[in-house]
Amino acid sequence: MNTKTKILLITAVFLILVLAKQAQAIFIVEKSVKNNIIRTGEINFVLSPEEAWLTSENLVPGQTISNEFTLKNTGSAPLVATISAKKSAGYKNLFDTLIISIKDNEQLIYEGPASEMLEAQLFSDPLAVDVEKKFSIQAHLPTDVNSTVDNTYSNLTFVVESKQAA
Repeated sequence: MNTKTKILLITAVFLILVLAKQAQAIFIVEKSVKNNIIRTGEINFVLSPEEAWLTSENLVPGQTISNEFTLKNTGSAPLVATISAKKSAGYKNLFDTLIISIKDNEQLIYEGPASEMLEAQLFSDPLAVDVEKKFSIQAHLPTDVNSTVDNTYSNLTFVVESKQAA
């Protein structure tokens, strides 16, 4: 055998020994956890009555009109809700002048001009599923109102928005 062949043979044997030393048995155990089902909840509510909470044909200074409404959580998760007033038609000066009050039992939720009622929180704690809350709502025309609201009207839309409780 020539020297070149010997060197190749020794190198091959050396590589085989090194690779054989590296090839060790490794035991692996694998287990599976099945049936991980994740469903999302639903945020939904019902208002009653669904329209015309406050109406008056001849509101005069110093007069207040009142009504009640309920909000029921019909979703599958607790929710929080806000209420806003928007002028859908009519005169801005009356919308700015009307004082809106909303109460949950005797707790005052909002009292101020209709035009400033923006996302007033309806309840402090999240409303649980299938729970219904009753509210009273009033519109008051102050006694010190000026004549710019005489013979005017404002069509209000109350917007109730909800989101999941944090």
